[in-house]
Amino acid sequence: MLKISGLNAGYGKFQVLFDVDVEVKKGKIVTIVGPNGSGKSTLIKSVMGLTKVYSGKILFKDEDITHLPTHLVTKRGISYLPQTGNVFGNLTVEENLMLAGYTLSKEETKKRIEETLEEFPLVKKYLRKKCGFLSGGERQMVAMAMAMMRKPEMILFDEPVASLSPKAAAEVLKKIMELNEKGITVILIEQAAKKALQLADDAILMTSGKVAYKGSAKNLLAHPELGKVYLGIKGK
Repeated sequence: MLKISGLNAGYGKFQVLFDVDVEVKKGKIVTIVGPNGSGKSTLIKSVMGLTKVYSGKILFKDEDITHLPTHLVTKRGISYLPQTGNVFGNLTVEENLMLAGYTLSKEETKKRIEETLEEFPLVKKYLRKKCGFLSGGERQMVAMAMAMMRKPEMILFDEPVASLSPKAAAEVLKKIMELNEKGITVILIEQAAKKALQLADDAILMTSGKVAYKGSAKNLLAHPELGKVYLGIKGK
């Protein structure tokens, strides 16, 4: 579904990614792990057209999206949830959902809000509340609901449970799995490597802007050397 070949990318003259090759299969959960500064976020930002790509290709469903602006990448069926700033705190939940449907007609926006609230019943409870007054977990649910307004085929999550309480983190991860079960392909960046790998089908381990491992998430969890050196996972 997503194929990245020979990707060299960064910000201005500062290169972060070096010859990255990655494939993501349709309907899978792929977790990207690695030390801080390894290029995890830069990789998914490159997919969304938020970095400077020096060379290489990014294909989504066999279409070259390498240099597409972000709004056109979104129209192709990819949603992106950054770690912070993924909702508008001074707007109500309903206004955030309406904003997410800005390219749609009023009738279609209303219809999708109704469908989204069926998928996210918790969000319905605080529809008239400003997002700035919500908890971190509630804001993440709103951000996911906004992403679903665009009916994406793939969602990219950048550390969605960072700074959340254990209970809120578990609820967010559960919802991500539910979305995947409905057919949405998921790419997940998470610092809590062990937990994230346990729910993933495939894994990508990055270090110093390069791919150190790609393959089964279970195999990465079971790999004592890689787990210990890069992820802090203790062997048996």
